[in-house]
Amino acid sequence: MLDLIVLSGELDLLTCPALLVKLQARARAGRQLVLDLSEVSFFGATAMALVEQVQLESIVAGGSVRLVGVPRQIMRVMTMIGFDKVVPISSSGGEQLLDFDRSASVYL
Repeated sequence: MLDLIVLSGELDLLTCPALLVKLQARARAGRQLVLDLSEVSFFGATAMALVEQVQLESIVAGGSVRLVGVPRQIMRVMTMIGFDKVVPISSSGGEQLLDFDRSASVYL
């Protein structure tokens, strides 16, 4: 089952712990997680560690994680440090999710 999860705001040291708890339940259930970052204004090192941890837990449970809708400035940093080699990333989410019902999205 595919879960589209729309994240927003600043993902930093203050916001990531609560977000991790919410995402871990889905990851541990082996869900196919698509994290939409199009509404994210800041994606710090803590957020990258969170995504990597959620990805590892998801893979162990038979699921996956991928990022879509990554804002250009965030994508630039991810590419510079090689994060795009750690987690599958698409800079735009629309064409990857044509058959997905956006009304079923979860906003966190």
